Amino acid sequence: MKFVQSRDTIMKTMRKGKLDAGVLPVGSSYTLHILMDGITHSNENKPPMSPHTAYHCIMGHNRVSDPMWKCGQLAGTVKFSVSLFCLLFSFSFATALDTTDVEIPVVRLHNGAHLPLVGIGVGNLAHEQIRDVVGSALQSDCRLIDTARASRNEHLVVEAIESGMNDVTHSIVAGTHLFDQMSKVDTHLPVDAVHVVTKVWYTHLGYDRTVLSVGESLSDLAATASGTTIKIRVHVLLHWSRCDDRISWMDCEGEEEGLPAYVKEAGPAPHLNKETSWKESWKALEDLYTEHHDNGERVSIESIGVSNFDLTDMEELLHISRIMPHVMQGNVWSVVHDPHLMKFLEENNIVFQAYNVMNGIIAQERESNSAFLILIRICEELEQTMPEGRTVPPSMLVLAWLVQSDISIIPRASSSDHQMDNSNSAIMSVPILSEDQQNRIESAVSALLRGEDLPSEEPHDSVLVTFVNALTHGSIDIFWAAPDTGVETPVLEEVSPGESFDLNTHPGHVFVAYDQERKVRRQFRIEADYGGHEHFSVEL
Repeated sequence: MKFVQSRDTIMKTMRKGKLDAGVLPVGSSYTLHILMDGITHSNENKPPMSPHTAYHCIMGHNRVSDPMWKCGQLAGTVKFSVSLFCLLFSFSFATALDTTDVEIPVVRLHNGAHLPLVGIGVGNLAHEQIRDVVGSALQSDCRLIDTARASRNEHLVVEAIESGMNDVTHSIVAGTHLFDQMSKVDTHLPVDAVHVVTKVWYTHLGYDRTVLSVGESLSDLAATASGTTIKIRVHVLLHWSRCDDRISWMDCEGEEEGLPAYVKEAGPAPHLNKETSWKESWKALEDLYTEHHDNGERVSIESIGVSNFDLTDMEELLHISRIMPHVMQGNVWSVVHDPHLMKFLEENNIVFQAYNVMNGIIAQERESNSAFLILIRICEELEQTMPEGRTVPPSMLVLAWLVQSDISIIPRASSSDHQMDNSNSAIMSVPILSEDQQNRIESAVSALLRGEDLPSEEPHDSVLVTFVNALTHGSIDIFWAAPDTGVETPVLEEVSPGESFDLNTHPGHVFVAYDQERKVRRQFRIEADYGGHEHFSVEL
């Protein structure tokens, strides 16, 4: 297992020279970046070689436009680096194809700590499911679990971590993972550590109530069997800046009344002083972080941050803070629809962690068929560059797009199949996205989040297809079958009787319809030419 910085971090330097990073095979980018950094700064008598020039020199290309450099001017040490690159590239590419060598992408926080970019959310999961879900996630090399104090499951999470990590250790010894490589790799994360994000609910805003809440969280996360060596790295966030009566499900007075007496006695009701309570809470987090960060204990506070804050609150937070927030968690909506907030976070080196990725994007394909088909088309493009038999479903594509942009993700997944699609190994298998692919994904994701559709990418080079559920009862699911592998990707789900949907596709493409019990299957092949319209009445 290897812990590597995210591909966006690695490729930022390369992209400054308008480099098409998409041509790099999986496994080569990290080594190339390191060597390029040495090459571009290897001669004190000249300005740094541009990343574009360094890249083409390394790859043996003649497309060098840097007027101050020529490939033949590389110093001897740099020529050695090029030779070393060739050796490491072949080794890196070979290991990238070995499924037992798992890369865990991380992002470096401004305090020097490293946060896994890929996690799993269990805050709203039924308590009886937590042990199996967390255990399965750990088996899939997940090392980041997201929950909240309000979920009342932190003790269950840590029990599941202890049990799951014991199972992982056993499987490593048995050869399922390369344990020796894990222990020898120069990692940023200890292999026996699991990161847990938890949050302070808005009923516990205010200095003393926040200290109480975090104390209870740390106590629950430390309540495991004696003798365990699993380290719990805790990231503590303020869940909301305030209770807001304009949000339908928030009940400020009712929740306050329902609190235990010891909580009420700890401090004043925060909903009576909404503009200052969260600021007092931040002071408490700063003090708790100072006390519990890097404390040598098995459970420590790795970072502090906020969740669901808007730009105004973030600006005020930075104005009053002694310790800047390390992490901000928010709805994936902000990634594409709140550019001012995202720019603010980037400028202040605050990592964004996105939730609602699956429900907010992938579950909206019915309302945005053409947008969803853009994702499918990009998946096809990537699969053509990957080893035979490897596929990229749209959900994996969106997660990889976020991770390659240094955005942490915490999708919820209770099934083992979904967890595999959301795993580090699956996401890291997706090739580096080109700038064009990133822009198309962002456009499609924006439309899916809004519940709107996009025009076909090539309206004159597509076939308009209409599917109608002609059944008198029972919904149907419609899948697109990949032409080379036959792998079926959901396009329309739970189409009710009488409903019809249009989508743009290509001649020769194949779609499959199933009933809800998957007992009946019907296949449809697109026979119309480009610019045509084909109509399918689905009668199972």
